[in-house]
Amino acid sequence: MLTERSDLIIDSVLLATLVLVPLIVFAWTRAKRAEYTKHRNVMLVTTALLAIAVTAVEMDLRALGGLFVLTEGSRFEGTAFLHWSAWIHVAISAATAFWWAALIGVSLWKFPRPPKPIPFGKYHRFAGRTALVLMALTGITGLELYVIAFVF
Repeated sequence: MLTERSDLIIDSVLLATLVLVPLIVFAWTRAKRAEYTKHRNVMLVTTALLAIAVTAVEMDLRALGGLFVLTEGSRFEGTAFLHWSAWIHVAISAATAFWWAALIGVSLWKFPRPPKPIPFGKYHRFAGRTALVLMALTGITGLELYVIAFVF
């Protein structure tokens, strides 16, 4: 474990985030090179990994009594800063999950098999960039929450 208050699952998801970023960048570069099938496949694998990671953390947090039980002993225990950080992270994470799921679902429905450029691609690029920004915000707020909840 990286800290005394977190556990192996929480630490693993933090480290997995560092692996997911290069995967997303790799997928993006495949689309830029017109390797659309590789792009789709990498994004589907990334989505599956994210779903497993999020489910594992949620189950783990619930089994351990919740985030605020785990933060007992933290310098930020019981503070408004910790509570706001948690709620902001949850709000951004939920928006990211919704946006990501919608993007994957609509893209699988709209794009032909094998994938090729179609007029929907313009919207897909916008939605994908938005998903990337949301994912970055989820990672940043998750890292910030991890540090104040488990490191300090």
